Amino acid sequence: MKEESKRELLQLEQLNAHMFQVMGALKLLNFKVKSFVLKLQRVDEADEVQLHSLNQGFQAFSRDIDFFKQEYQLIADADLPMPMLNHFVQNVDRLFFKGSDPYTLVEMRRISVYMYRMADLMLGELLAQKTANETKIHALHAQNGKYYFNRK
Repeated sequence: MKEESKRELLQLEQLNAHMFQVMGALKLLNFKVKSFVLKLQRVDEADEVQLHSLNQGFQAFSRDIDFFKQEYQLIADADLPMPMLNHFVQNVDRLFFKGSDPYTLVEMRRISVYMYRMADLMLGELLAQKTANETKIHALHAQNGKYYFNRK
């Protein structure tokens, strides 16, 4: 195998590994947000005690988003065109605008549903890019005489 092909293969495999990490962070965020949305559906707006505890849980999402942003930085360094991910990372800090003020039930619902839907879209975008990278990897292997059975 040529040195240039080895280098490209290594870059693609590292990029796929970084994408896998980001996808894991997104799936974790998506799972937490989905369960939070289900909790929000069961709460009445007049129940102050539950709203207070939900506010504390909601503000903990900012830590999960910070973790996601750290993982995303691995992909951002590779200069891949991923518009949904870039847009979300640039604007996610605007979601948590109140600081220590409590969020209303409607605000928590809107933000949580937005994060849940965006996470689904971003996972789809990452999966498409990861599949494209795997296709390139298999093409490089095929060009250099390394064939895989039962694989694309």
